[in-house]
Amino acid sequence: MHDVGTFIRIAALCFACVVCQACSERVESYYPALSDAVHDGAVTRGWIPDLLPESSRSIHEIHSPDSPRTWCAFEFRPGDSRRLEKLAVVGDALPATVRQIEDPGPAWWPEVLKGKLDVAAIHHDGFALFTVEEPPFGAHIPTNLVLFAVGPSTGRGFFYRVPEPWPG
Repeated sequence: MHDVGTFIRIAALCFACVVCQACSERVESYYPALSDAVHDGAVTRGWIPDLLPESSRSIHEIHSPDSPRTWCAFEFRPGDSRRLEKLAVVGDALPATVRQIEDPGPAWWPEVLKGKLDVAAIHHDGFALFTVEEPPFGAHIPTNLVLFAVGPSTGRGFFYRVPEPWPG
Protein backbone atom coordinates (compact mmCIF):
# COMPACT_ATOMS: atom_id res chain seq x y z
CA MET A 1 0.00 0.00 0.00
CA HIS A 2 2.86 2.36 0.73
CA ASP A 3 4.05 2.00 -2.88
CA VAL A 4 0.64 2.99 -4.27
CA GLY A 5 0.56 6.18 -2.17
CA THR A 6 4.07 7.07 -3.26
CA PHE A 7 3.15 6.40 -6.89
CA ILE A 8 0.06 8.64 -6.62
CA ARG A 9 2.10 11.48 -5.07
CA ILE A 10 4.77 11.21 -7.77
CA ALA A 11 2.15 11.08 -10.53
CA ALA A 12 0.40 14.15 -9.09
CA LEU A 13 3.71 16.01 -8.90
CA CYS A 14 4.55 15.11 -12.51
CA PHE A 15 1.08 16.23 -13.65
CA ALA A 16 1.50 19.57 -11.83
CA CYS A 17 4.90 20.09 -13.48
CA VAL A 18 3.46 19.40 -16.94
CA VAL A 19 0.57 21.82 -16.35
CA CYS A 20 2.91 24.54 -15.08
CA GLN A 21 5.25 24.07 -18.04
CA ALA A 22 2.37 24.22 -20.52
CA CYS A 23 1.04 27.40 -18.92
CA SER A 24 4.40 29.15 -19.00
CA GLU A 25 5.28 28.39 -22.61
CA ARG A 26 5.33 31.20 -25.11
CA VAL A 27 3.34 31.24 -28.31
CA GLU A 28 5.02 32.45 -31.49
CA SER A 29 3.14 33.64 -34.59
CA TYR A 30 4.16 34.89 -38.01
CA TYR A 31 2.08 37.05 -40.36
CA PRO A 32 3.20 37.91 -43.91
CA ALA A 33 1.19 41.17 -43.75
CA LEU A 34 -0.67 43.27 -41.18
CA SER A 35 -3.96 42.27 -42.84
CA ASP A 36 -3.15 38.63 -41.99
CA ALA A 37 -2.66 39.53 -38.32
CA VAL A 38 -5.94 41.44 -38.32
CA HIS A 39 -7.75 38.54 -40.02
CA ASP A 40 -6.31 36.07 -37.48
CA GLY A 41 -7.54 38.24 -34.59
CA ALA A 42 -4.08 39.08 -33.23
CA VAL A 43 -4.98 42.78 -33.09
CA THR A 44 -8.42 42.36 -31.47
CA ARG A 45 -6.97 39.88 -28.94
CA GLY A 46 -4.37 42.53 -28.08
CA TRP A 47 -1.18 40.72 -29.07
CA ILE A 48 -0.43 43.26 -31.79
CA PRO A 49 -1.33 46.92 -31.16
CA ASP A 50 -3.34 48.75 -33.83
CA LEU A 51 -0.50 51.28 -34.08
CA LEU A 52 1.69 49.42 -36.57
CA PRO A 53 2.21 51.15 -39.93
CA GLU A 54 -0.36 50.07 -42.50
CA SER A 55 2.40 48.70 -44.73
CA SER A 56 3.65 46.36 -41.96
CA ARG A 57 4.73 42.95 -43.16
CA SER A 58 6.89 40.03 -42.07
CA ILE A 59 5.46 40.29 -38.55
CA HIS A 60 6.99 37.97 -35.95
CA GLU A 61 5.24 37.98 -32.57
CA ILE A 62 5.82 35.99 -29.41
CA HIS A 63 3.85 36.21 -26.17
CA SER A 64 3.05 34.42 -22.96
CA PRO A 65 -0.65 33.48 -22.90
CA ASP A 66 -0.86 34.17 -19.15
CA SER A 67 0.71 37.64 -19.40
CA PRO A 68 0.53 40.71 -21.66
CA ARG A 69 4.33 40.45 -22.12
CA THR A 70 4.91 40.49 -25.90
CA TRP A 71 7.87 40.79 -28.26
CA CYS A 72 7.31 41.67 -31.92
CA ALA A 73 9.42 42.41 -35.01
CA PHE A 74 7.99 43.88 -38.19
CA GLU A 75 9.02 45.51 -41.42
CA PHE A 76 7.27 48.41 -43.12
CA ARG A 77 7.68 50.74 -46.06
CA PRO A 78 10.34 53.33 -45.12
CA GLY A 79 8.65 56.61 -44.27
CA ASP A 80 5.40 54.87 -43.23
CA SER A 81 5.95 55.26 -39.48
CA ARG A 82 3.87 58.41 -38.95
CA ARG A 83 1.43 56.61 -36.62
CA LEU A 84 4.28 55.58 -34.33
CA GLU A 85 6.03 58.93 -34.44
CA LYS A 86 2.98 60.50 -32.75
CA LEU A 87 3.68 58.46 -29.61
CA ALA A 88 5.69 59.66 -26.63
CA VAL A 89 9.34 59.97 -27.61
CA VAL A 90 11.84 58.38 -25.23
CA GLY A 91 14.60 60.74 -24.19
CA ASP A 92 17.83 59.67 -22.51
CA ALA A 93 16.07 57.68 -19.78
CA LEU A 94 13.77 54.72 -20.29
CA PRO A 95 10.74 54.05 -18.11
CA ALA A 96 11.70 51.65 -15.30
CA THR A 97 9.61 48.73 -16.60
CA VAL A 98 11.44 48.63 -19.95
CA ARG A 99 15.01 49.36 -18.92
CA GLN A 100 15.78 45.68 -19.17
CA ILE A 101 14.26 43.26 -21.69
CA GLU A 102 14.40 39.51 -21.30
CA ASP A 103 15.67 37.70 -24.40
CA PRO A 104 12.60 36.03 -25.95
CA GLY A 105 14.81 33.48 -27.73
CA PRO A 106 14.11 33.77 -31.48
CA ALA A 107 16.89 34.95 -33.79
CA TRP A 108 14.70 37.77 -35.17
CA TRP A 109 14.90 39.72 -31.87
CA PRO A 110 17.88 42.16 -32.06
CA GLU A 111 20.81 41.99 -29.68
CA VAL A 112 20.55 45.74 -28.93
CA LEU A 113 17.11 45.12 -27.36
CA LYS A 114 18.24 42.38 -24.97
CA GLY A 115 19.23 42.73 -21.33
CA LYS A 116 19.91 46.16 -19.84
CA LEU A 117 19.08 48.62 -22.61
CA ASP A 118 21.50 51.31 -23.71
CA VAL A 119 19.54 54.18 -25.29
CA ALA A 120 22.61 55.61 -27.02
CA ALA A 121 23.43 52.22 -28.60
CA ILE A 122 19.83 51.80 -29.75
CA HIS A 123 19.91 55.24 -31.37
CA HIS A 124 23.32 54.45 -32.89
CA ASP A 125 21.73 51.37 -34.55
CA GLY A 126 19.27 53.73 -36.25
CA PHE A 127 16.23 53.26 -34.04
CA ALA A 128 14.01 55.93 -32.55
CA LEU A 129 12.28 54.96 -29.31
CA PHE A 130 8.62 55.61 -28.56
CA THR A 131 6.34 54.53 -25.73
CA VAL A 132 2.62 54.25 -25.31
CA GLU A 133 0.49 53.20 -22.36
CA GLU A 134 -2.33 50.85 -23.27
CA PRO A 135 -5.49 50.93 -21.19
CA PRO A 136 -6.19 47.86 -19.06
CA PHE A 137 -8.36 45.14 -20.58
CA GLY A 138 -10.25 44.63 -17.32
CA ALA A 139 -10.72 46.04 -13.85
CA HIS A 140 -8.09 43.81 -12.27
CA ILE A 141 -5.44 44.17 -14.98
CA PRO A 142 -2.77 46.89 -14.84
CA THR A 143 -1.98 49.26 -17.69
CA ASN A 144 0.54 47.96 -20.21
CA LEU A 145 3.56 49.90 -21.42
CA VAL A 146 4.69 49.34 -25.00
CA LEU A 147 8.20 50.32 -26.07
CA PHE A 148 8.71 50.72 -29.82
CA ALA A 149 12.13 50.79 -31.49
CA VAL A 150 11.58 52.03 -35.03
CA GLY A 151 14.00 52.62 -37.90
CA PRO A 152 12.00 55.07 -40.06
CA SER A 153 14.54 55.05 -42.89
CA THR A 154 15.21 51.29 -42.80
CA GLY A 155 11.62 50.14 -42.42
CA ARG A 156 12.38 47.89 -39.44
CA GLY A 157 10.53 48.01 -36.16
CA PHE A 158 10.21 46.17 -32.88
CA PHE A 159 8.01 46.45 -29.86
CA TYR A 160 8.07 45.06 -26.36
CA ARG A 161 4.95 45.12 -24.18
CA VAL A 162 5.10 44.72 -20.44
CA PRO A 163 2.52 45.25 -17.68
CA GLU A 164 3.06 48.36 -15.60
CA PRO A 165 3.51 47.68 -11.88
CA TRP A 166 0.48 48.07 -9.67
CA PRO A 167 0.27 51.54 -8.13
CA GLY A 168 0.96 51.85 -4.46
